Amino acid sequence: MPRSKLENLDGQAFDVAVIGAGLNGASAAQHLAAAGYTVLLVDKGDYASGSSSRSTRILSGGIRYPAPGDSMWEFARHPSQLATALSMAKQAMTTRSQFVNTTPERARKLTFCFPIYKTDAFKPWQVRLAFKLLEMLGPGDIPLDFEMVPGTTATKLPLVKWLRNPEDLTAAALFREYQFQWPERVGIDAVLDAERMGAVVRNYTPVTGMAREGDGRWALDPVGCLGRGR
Repeated sequence: MPRSKLENLDGQAFDVAVIGAGLNGASAAQHLAAAGYTVLLVDKGDYASGSSSRSTRILSGGIRYPAPGDSMWEFARHPSQLATALSMAKQAMTTRSQFVNTTPERARKLTFCFPIYKTDAFKPWQVRLAFKLLEMLGPGDIPLDFEMVPGTTATKLPLVKWLRNPEDLTAAALFREYQFQWPERVGIDAVLDAERMGAVVRNYTPVTGMAREGDGRWALDPVGCLGRGR
């Protein structure tokens, strides 16, 4: 299907305009179109060709979210932060499960190692508790394969012996994560699905201006690059 001509969009109104068709923008357009909104998705370059194509591509289970900062008391003093952290961790585990289950051919399983030193802010029991929370928050179908390995044993693992100060290593937390393959393909799939559900999508269409109109809506000034894109 050829892309819509830019002149045909002049004066057309959309519920939502998504500027930037990386993985986040493409997914947002896909979900908004599925929810029944009229959507315009544009990108100044090609789909998923910016940060999405240059990321680590790690499909994280959200272990960073239960980290309270300097102390466990941070969550006690600010319970709303704990609620937000648990919500974000749950979303991360759910997304991890959905992606691995629906596109297993694009998910590469990796074993991560989280070293814990004697002088670290977090002790082994705290790290173990964080992973237990993740397991409870997730759907449970894609395990984390968490394992706490004592420091003396951990130094025998590949690469771990090359870490700094191995004599101060208390333990190492091993767990499973995934790296998704070909993020550009994942982005294109989301763009095509959004288009299938009625979204108008254009690449090589930079937005050069935005203005607030009298009725509160926003007017965009997109510029299409001739002879390129789809």
